[in-house]
Amino acid sequence: MSTKRSRKYYRNLADRLWQELMWYKWGGRCGLCGKRLGREEAIGHHFIGRRVYHLRHYPENGILLDNECHSHKPYAPHRSPNLFMDMIVKKYPDSYNWIQEHQHELGQEPDYKERCEFLRKEIKRWQ
Repeated sequence: MSTKRSRKYYRNLADRLWQELMWYKWGGRCGLCGKRLGREEAIGHHFIGRRVYHLRHYPENGILLDNECHSHKPYAPHRSPNLFMDMIVKKYPDSYNWIQEHQHELGQEPDYKERCEFLRKEIKRWQ
């Protein structure tokens, strides 16, 4: 029986680590309304979609949101992407600039095992 982990295993682990990183980076608070969040209720939202694999786990590629701000408020990214982006421009111009710089970038799918190691270091840095 092989103990080698699959690419999918490490990609899923990197997804979980990225969510944890978002919680620490944003101080456990929703980036839009400021509500204090437990780890289980916090949602890490990607500025540039998860299908852009090479940017998927970048610390700069996300914001921590509560469920209301993520899905239900008028400016929620999945209800009104334009209003959401207007909020990001006003509140986080550096994040908006990062999005503008990287949104059309082409890249290859990363080595997810290496990405997990990077994310663990970033989590320690933000703790």
